[in-house]
Amino acid sequence: MRVRRSNGYTGHVPRWRNGRRAGLRSRWEQSLRGSTPLLGTTRIPQPITLLLHDKLSCVQAALINATVSTRLKAYCYTMTMHIDGCTHTFRELALSVLPNHMARMKKAMTQPLSMKVLMAGKRTTLKLMRRKKDFPGCYVLLKQHKPWYVGISKAVVARLTQHVKGTTHFNASLAYRMACDCNPHELRRSSAMQNARFHVAFEKAKQELRSMKVAAIEIHNPLELYLFEVFCALKLRTGKYNTFVTH
Repeated sequence: MRVRRSNGYTGHVPRWRNGRRAGLRSRWEQSLRGSTPLLGTTRIPQPITLLLHDKLSCVQAALINATVSTRLKAYCYTMTMHIDGCTHTFRELALSVLPNHMARMKKAMTQPLSMKVLMAGKRTTLKLMRRKKDFPGCYVLLKQHKPWYVGISKAVVARLTQHVKGTTHFNASLAYRMACDCNPHELRRSSAMQNARFHVAFEKAKQELRSMKVAAIEIHNPLELYLFEVFCALKLRTGKYNTFVTH
């Protein structure tokens, strides 16, 4: 079919065929449209069944992705972590291992040791703790029978001795932080330790630590030890001096 336009151009209008031209089409107007598109149609809309099918496919895909994601998270939660020789899953650590260590710590806290004993030396301290040698583990400092600080070390007795007998901001870091609370400064650590006023506060902090008591438990696996420090600090709410900010 040719159509003459106002600009004089004679072109073709798209016409859909159904069989031999109009031979198979009804020549009379029908109340309902047939399967053949109307004159000038350039795009065939999708039937409602196809649209519904596509939407159902999207929903099914979303459900499949959600299921896979859930299973993947469950796998990651239960998979074995071979870090530092730890064979426990994260689930086992969270629900069993760390709570068991916490129960041991609470039992040790019922019979704490005075920090003054550390001034007598390592051998005397080990004898009072009924141990033959130093040990890796976690310790809790108690101030007036309340948890005050949680720490860990590969050699607990040696570390506790540094708290009460240390002379620098490296080996007596806890006393240094306590002194900073009493005497805030903007100096470098090494410069602050040479300041006479600050050094007095540093010695007072060590004296305060000597007046406290300590409870400790032995934990050999490094991963369990690091995780338990956070777990124990959260449980005992010792957030004033327990910090895990990296430098």
